[in-house]
Amino acid sequence: MIEASVIRQFRLGSFHIVAHSMGCVIALALAAKNSKSVKSISLIAPPYYSSSKGDASLVALESLAMRREWPPLLFGSALMSWYEHLGRWVCFFICRNHNTWEWILKLLVGTRGIHFTVTDMTRHTHHSAWHTMHNVVCGGAKHLDGYLEVLTAARVKIRVVQGTRDRVVPMECSLNMKIKAPHVELEIVPNADHISLLKLCASVPKEYYVEYEDGTSSRGFTANETFYFRSDSGETTIIKNVKFGCGLDNKVLYGKYRNNKISGVMGLGWKSYSFLRQIMPQSHGKFSHCFPPLSKNMSKTYLRFGSSVIKPPQNAKTTLLYNLRFSQSYYIDVQGISVGKTRLKISQRVFQEMHRGQVVPSTIDAGIMYSKVVYPAFNVLQTHLENYFSGFSNLRKIEDGLGFELCYERTKPEGYNNLPDVTFHMRRFFTAER
Repeated sequence: MIEASVIRQFRLGSFHIVAHSMGCVIALALAAKNSKSVKSISLIAPPYYSSSKGDASLVALESLAMRREWPPLLFGSALMSWYEHLGRWVCFFICRNHNTWEWILKLLVGTRGIHFTVTDMTRHTHHSAWHTMHNVVCGGAKHLDGYLEVLTAARVKIRVVQGTRDRVVPMECSLNMKIKAPHVELEIVPNADHISLLKLCASVPKEYYVEYEDGTSSRGFTANETFYFRSDSGETTIIKNVKFGCGLDNKVLYGKYRNNKISGVMGLGWKSYSFLRQIMPQSHGKFSHCFPPLSKNMSKTYLRFGSSVIKPPQNAKTTLLYNLRFSQSYYIDVQGISVGKTRLKISQRVFQEMHRGQVVPSTIDAGIMYSKVVYPAFNVLQTHLENYFSGFSNLRKIEDGLGFELCYERTKPEGYNNLPDVTFHMRRFFTAER
């Protein structure tokens, strides 16, 4: 998967690999397969067992999942590895009710933000736990010596970091790797365990947590990286040293559904760390995106920046976006709403907000999943549209719990026929959205 989605797609001629714990097994396999391209590989607490000492897979299983009752982490590992059916039941019970466990934990810690390692543990299925241990760690153990021989012959730089208090991966694993491959650079970190070792490594980025106004949140680690973007012309644009959040726990709220997973959040605001501000030399503060109608024949759409933004037709009407000095949001001066040719009786003051004691226009969020209208105005809009749709016998209102009070389903498909134009009136100009 890494080869297809990263190495081949972006035609990487050289790269570095960093891995932790069981990821070291995958990293060594990837490095050995691409030994001519790998510049270096850093392994943090690698579960290495030499195949020269009998069955490496069995040795790994007996060492990493030793039958013991304490500490809890090792007891859980032993339970999952040796007692499959019991482990399957425990995982089913925990994962099925993970929302309840997370709610209880939030009450106990008194904060909305629980560390992602805790939430991941409550969602750890038996399938992932069993196959991760047996297929990756134990199954890969018998191939590690061969991987090291390939990397040694290719003169790839290998760095290993191990903590002295690691009770998950014994320190002898790293020492044995040093014996097998003498050119390995081994660093022993005093008083570091399996988790704290990550925080002590200089190359590990800082943790972050961001929550947006609509409730969308992202938690993970910050890092600086080179980004490769494929354009619609087929060319690849390279932007170096972009600071971004590697999101490990990303959520978006949809009505009563509170734990929806998303790939991540792309910041296009005016904060200093937003993507738009970081690529200012290329974007000049301009971006555009267009979402085509959902259909089976939906064409590709691109997020465009700077000079790549397509100029609108001459007869296209636009409106002004306000960027206030004391705020990092976008604002738009809404004057009113019309349905068809009827101007709704909504006061202009409804669309205004108070920010730091000052009256400002309405906030417009470029990253929100769907448009939201302030309730006093929405109530009037909803009443008018419900009266309008009540005259159609082929429309049925849908109650989906997502907060879409104006969601209807047709008994027969008609596309956009007989749907009214909803016009948002802006200062100086206006745009219409159907």
